[in-house]
Amino acid sequence: MAAKRRDSRSRSPDEDQSDKAIRKWLSSHVEVGAIVAVANYQEGSLHYERGVVLSVRPKNFNVGLQQSDGTFGESGPTFDYAGRNWRERDDGLRIVIPTEAVLAACNAAKSER
Repeated sequence: MAAKRRDSRSRSPDEDQSDKAIRKWLSSHVEVGAIVAVANYQEGSLHYERGVVLSVRPKNFNVGLQQSDGTFGESGPTFDYAGRNWRERDDGLRIVIPTEAVLAACNAAKSER
């Protein structure tokens, strides 16, 4: 199981979410149309994006990421029920529980674009 990559000096809004809690949340909330949050860690920077579940299969599901105009993409990354990217495990994308703090971080990232 991959450990969350964090900058220990700053607190992230999903810091208290364990892998087990994310798996449990996903198993009971993933359905077409459900809003999810995607943590994106790239080049030493962590930001969050809002997404919507587009399709659901027994082992994975697809997410359309929110675009700058507020709409959601008609296609997007595939995730497993542990929240990991289905195709590229180490690409920095991970589903996290969309708590108020995480959704606020999604909104902040959107307003910076």
